[in-house]
Amino acid sequence: MELQLNVFDGANKEVFHKEFHKATRGKTESISNGEIPMNYLISVKIGWQEHSERNWTKWPLVLKINGTTEVTSKDTDKSKKPYCEVGGWDDGSGKLYACAFTGLCTHTRDMDCYWVC
Repeated sequence: MELQLNVFDGANKEVFHKEFHKATRGKTESISNGEIPMNYLISVKIGWQEHSERNWTKWPLVLKINGTTEVTSKDTDKSKKPYCEVGGWDDGSGKLYACAFTGLCTHTRDMDCYWVC
């Protein structure tokens, strides 16, 4: 599984981009607090949902900022920060599960998260 993390500042300017090519369920990928101008430590973990071992589309992503603020792909209420806008899974073919077993498709899902700085 690959994970791409882009960080934007309050002016919507991209200040960081990194791709994690060997992300796996339960593993935490991190950006150290010297890699972005805001001096934050940001970590992303591909979470776990009970009874979803084979259905990886149900695994939540957990984003932590400075070890204190946490937001997941399930936190979608825009009336309170932190929250995320989470898109659906897109594999370009409309046959998500068939592609998952053949490995012939690339699956993408956009998730934009917002928090108070």
